[in-house]
This record gives sequence, C-alpha cells and structure tokens, in this order.
Amino acid sequence: MIYDLKSRLRNHRALVPPLRGVGFQYGFNQQQVDPWVQYWTEQYDFKQREKFLNKFPQYKTNIQGLDIHFIWVKCGKVPPGVTCVPLLMLHGWPSSVREFYEAISHLTTPTDGMVFEIIAPSLPGYGFSDGAVRPGLGPAYMGVIFKNLMNRLGHKKFYIQAGNWGGIAANAMVTMFQKEVLGLHSNMLIILEKIGVEVQTILAGVKAAMQIQSNEYDPILALVVEETSQIHILATKPDTVGIGISDTPVGLMAFLLEKFSSWARLEDRSLKDGGLTLHFTREQLIDNLMIYWISNCFTTAGRLFAEAFSNAYRILRIDDFPTEVPIWKLEAKNEKVFVQPLNMKKYPNLLGVTKTEDGGTFFALELPKVFAKDVFKAVKAFRKFHEKNKIYGDVHAHTVDAITALKKVILKVAKVNIATGVYLAFDGNSQICRLCFQRAQRYGIRHQSTVDVPDQTGEPNTSAVQDMPMQIIVEENSIPDQPNLQVNDNMRDQEVQIEASEIVLKKWRLVATVHICQPQMEQLNVS
Repeated sequence: MIYDLKSRLRNHRALVPPLRGVGFQYGFNQQQVDPWVQYWTEQYDFKQREKFLNKFPQYKTNIQGLDIHFIWVKCGKVPPGVTCVPLLMLHGWPSSVREFYEAISHLTTPTDGMVFEIIAPSLPGYGFSDGAVRPGLGPAYMGVIFKNLMNRLGHKKFYIQAGNWGGIAANAMVTMFQKEVLGLHSNMLIILEKIGVEVQTILAGVKAAMQIQSNEYDPILALVVEETSQIHILATKPDTVGIGISDTPVGLMAFLLEKFSSWARLEDRSLKDGGLTLHFTREQLIDNLMIYWISNCFTTAGRLFAEAFSNAYRILRIDDFPTEVPIWKLEAKNEKVFVQPLNMKKYPNLLGVTKTEDGGTFFALELPKVFAKDVFKAVKAFRKFHEKNKIYGDVHAHTVDAITALKKVILKVAKVNIATGVYLAFDGNSQICRLCFQRAQRYGIRHQSTVDVPDQTGEPNTSAVQDMPMQIIVEENSIPDQPNLQVNDNMRDQEVQIEASEIVLKKWRLVATVHICQPQMEQLNVS
C-alpha cells in the first residue's frame, strides 16, 4: 500500500501553473503540490505515525448492519472525589477521529473533579466505519447509530461534543433523545435547514444575480458562494467527484488541505502556501489524509452531503422541534463560513457561549488545550443544571415520562371538552418551584383564559398566568406516606385531582391538577 501510494505521488502529471500573484483564492496553489508530495514521500515517517495513530484503544462493533469504528479511552482507576463522565465526540468533514488526538490527552486528565471516558466514533462512511449500501443515511439516522453505540457500551445517559457534520448529527440527537443526552458542547451549532436555504440560493445563482443590485450584494452570501464549493458538488454528485479523488492522492491532498487552510483562517487564502503550517503540523494533516486514503472513504464520506440535503431528509424537519437538553456553544473567532445567529426557540436551555480569540473550524486540532478547557467548563455547567433541577425529582431529565403522565391526565378529562390548562404538581404545602414547558403545539393542549396557579402560599393566584399553554408546578411532598389521591373526573367548574402516573421519583409523587371551566373551550387534541 505504501509503495503504491508513493508511486502515485511521485508520478503525478505536470500541473497547470497558478495565476500570477494568487495564493489559495482559486483553490490549492499548484506550486505547493511538489513540496507537500516531497514531504509525504520522503519525510513522513509511516511507521512512527502508524504507532501514533494506534496510541488509543480502537474497536469495531456492528450497529444496525454497519461496522462502526471508534476510539474508546476508559477512565481506569479514578482518584477519590473524581467522577468519570462519558463523552461522545463526533468529528466532521474533511476531518476524522484524528482531529481529537491531542485533545483526548487533556480530556482524560482529571480536572475540576471530573475526567472523561472518551468514545470517538468514525462517522458511518468515514475512516474505518462502513458506509451505507443503500440511500438514506442522513445525520439523524447517524444519531440513532451513535445512541445505540453508547447504549451498547453501557451508557444510557451521556454528554456530547461535536462540530461540523458531527454537530449536525448531535443536533438531531438532542432533539430525538432528550432523556439520554445530558448536554451538548458544540463548536458548530447550526441549523441544517438554513444551510439548505443558502444552497438553494446559490444554485439559483443566475436568477439571484438578476434580482440583487451589485451594491446590495450580501457579503455573507458572497462568502458562502466562495467557501462552500464542496457543498455544491458533494450534495449533488458525490460519486462523480469521488471517482477522480479516490484515484489520485495528489487530488485528495489538494481537495482536503485547501479546506484546512481557509477554514482555519479565511485571510490565509491570500498566502502562497495557504498558511497551513501556521495552524497545524504537516504530520497532523498527512495523518488525516492517510486515514482517507487507506480506507478509500472519500466517496462514502461525501455522500453524507447528498443525504443531508435530499428532499427525503429535509421533510423530517428535525430542527423545527425544540430541545430541553442544555447546550454550550464554542464560537471560534475565525469560524466565518458556518456561523448562524443563536436560535433560542430551538435551544431554550443554552447555558453559555464561549467566544475565542483564535481558532477555526478544526478547533480541537488547532487549539486542543483551549478546547478541552471549554469542554470541562461546559460539562460542569451541565451537571450543575441537572443538580439544580433535582429539586423537582428529576422531572426535567425524565421529560418523556412526565409528558406520558400528562397525556393520561388529558385523556381522563378529554370527554368534558373544556380544559383550559394543565399543570403538574407534587401535593404538599412547601415552597413551589415553577417550570414553564411550552408544549401546547407539540402535545395539542390549548386554552384561552387565565389558569388559577397557586402562589408560594398554596393559594390560587388568578393573575399568575395569562394565556399560557401549560404551566408545570412542582412541590415537595411533605407527607410521603399520604394515600394516593382518588380520581374524580365528573366535576365541572372546580378543581379535579387525579393520580397521573405510577412514577415515583425518590420522595416525590407525581400528581396532576386539571382546571375545568367554561364549556365553550376548544376541544383538546391529544396526539
């Protein structure tokens, strides 16, 4: 394999010279090919790098018919007072698990009473993970694979760090698996649907150019046009470009390294060498190329673009649904291509944003120590968030269970057709902790009038909530052995209390209080 690789590198065709005075603005500068080829063939120590790439334990397991490759660094013997925390790390394109190597050393060093157990899989179709054999494996379906992988490794609940395509898969995971994912640290928190709109605009370039005056041309749109060439071609014809790239290591090198240049620091496009060695070592970049070359994964990796931007995937509308999972965003200074305004509707529990003074898309590879420090900071905030919310019996961490109970309540009173609002409560007389979950549209709960919500004295407070779809109240059960409340759903114009579920969370008992009044209310739509 190495002999064949070196032969292909040395015997590449003579290249067309670059334009005068141009750096990487037109892509990888042809004058930089021979220096990189010379390094790859003569100076890159294949044996030493093989040993380096095997420094962490690596495994394969079959998940849903695909052999998934992953790095698994266990905590080992944990010092007293230190908690081992499972962390799923998801890379992107044109990266690989190699992006995390330097950061893993920092993340597996105990800090602030924590140490991470690292699970870093190669995305399906990337590196040494199998690619799909039939169409349809988009980011959300990859998320299902990763959740199942974590479950197989013994983790029913876990944290995620992700960026680029890994970040988009993680975005789907925090939407679909809100009980399992305890927090997401993302260095590319983007909504895929918005990228799709931008791509549609670009693909309609001629029409758009006719509609926009030159002095009104959006510089952000110009940047997207200039620096998302891979989206245009890979989202439409990944196999065509894959045939050419997979046959030549020089082509692979040019295609991938050009992105490491512009996505690390956009201004480096003007430099003759693209500024590649200002942010990375040659060894790091060739390591990543070797993973793509050895596994011949360029085509299967590129198909992810086509799957994610397909009509079949877009109709899932994953990003239309909010998530209650706590989020932390790392916003690198030089990440200028894939930046979107924060969507607080999607992420109501955004706990923090770190804005850095340096770094770009490949943040973990470029600044591993800063990266690891921010991951520790985020997970510490996530753990405090969950600890704080234990005051209401982990209802937040068991949202699906709570909503299941709530649906039972709604079904009990649906026949009266006049419920104005619903809130959950733990019966007792101690201080009430108020939690507003905006779930009306998702769960079909509607009302048009004021709900009588108790204040901290336990007395009704008729002005507390005005036109709120649902108010969830939690109260400590001061009488744990109190008999269960009896169902009485035949009452009108007064309070009906029903035991909502058999859920018992420590010393809490989940009870629902449903207010019934005004016979002309809209019918409940229980989904």
